[in-house]
Amino acid sequence: MEWLRISTSTELVRVATDEIVYVRADGNYSDLVLTNGKSRKMTFQLHFFDEVFQQLQNNMFARVGRSLIVNKRYIHVINLTEQILIFSGQQIKSDIRPVNVSREALKQLKELLENQSDTHRLGYMAMLGNNSVIGISRSEKVKDFVEERGGSFFRQFILVSDGTIPSRFFLHGKVERRAIGRIGDQLYFIATRHKETLWDFADALRELLFLTISRISRI
Repeated sequence: MEWLRISTSTELVRVATDEIVYVRADGNYSDLVLTNGKSRKMTFQLHFFDEVFQQLQNNMFARVGRSLIVNKRYIHVINLTEQILIFSGQQIKSDIRPVNVSREALKQLKELLENQSDTHRLGYMAMLGNNSVIGISRSEKVKDFVEERGGSFFRQFILVSDGTIPSRFFLHGKVERRAIGRIGDQLYFIATRHKETLWDFADALRELLFLTISRISRI
């Protein structure tokens, strides 16, 4: 379980990320809505949460339009006609009211969730002895082979595949980025010197002729 820690001059707030249903902008503040139905007003603008969530090892949050960040695990219904987002889930202990969202923002969210199964965490890095390999696969055969022999295997989000960017990214916050990439048979660790959006980072690596890139969430 990962924790969101928000510190101000007067208090420290700790919230398990699994307990956050959504965060909604309210001027210079943000409303943090939890699975127990409670809402807490925070003295931070939405972009603060956007950047913090992107640093999570398992980021289940998605930006929806200009004023909302949602926990994808609790999305139950996306209704373009009524322009509402309905939340549900076993962890939700109280009724969470539907949220009104623009049609365009809901359409982008719908496309993100529909396409996510094709690209989300299909990238992998396998390490065995002095050998390291990165690739893209749904199969667990490589994982089983490596782990049976005492090696290591982990999955990450794909940024570049066969020299192209396979996904549309809706994470617009700028943070320091890290990734593992391949040019030919050579593997490279890439880290930005400055904060970048996920899309700009992926596009720059593509232009540098990287064939495959997997994002590293945390080291």
